[in-house]
Parts: sequence; structure tokens; C-alpha cells
Amino acid sequence: MRKEFLSYVVVNKSGGVISGLLVEEDAASVTLADAKNKRTRISRDQIDELKESPTSIMPERLLEQLSPQELRDLFAYLRQ
Repeated sequence: MRKEFLSYVVVNKSGGVISGLLVEEDAASVTLADAKNKRTRISRDQIDELKESPTSIMPERLLEQLSPQELRDLFAYLRQ
């Protein structure tokens, strides 16, 4: 998986867990975007742990909902 699509998990000092794509990062904070693109900015002084997630934010079994023709169309589009 390409780095820009890796999911991250933040555990904050109060024990809360936030996960999503790392969309912004600087010396003071990190910003994660969840699967619905809701962005959450977390101050670095509130972060207990920041790590790559072993799982993707892509929904499970997403391709199973597509018909064989829709799958062929999708892969044809992606090859272009």
C-alpha cells in the first residue's frame, strides 16, 4: 500500500482512539481523515501513541457487491 493511503491510529492521553489517513502533520499537531473524510486535528502534546494501522480504512468485502461486469469495468478504468 502506498504511504499516502496508510491508515494511522492515535491513542490520546485520555485513552481515546482515533484512526484515519494522515492528511496533515507538523511540529504541533497531526490531522487524520476518517472514511467519511471527517478531519480531526490532534495536538501532539495530547498524543500518547501514533502508529500505522495494520488494517485499511477501506470497507471490507467492497468488491463483493459488484457484478462481474462492474468489476471488469472498474479494472478497465483503473488500467487507463
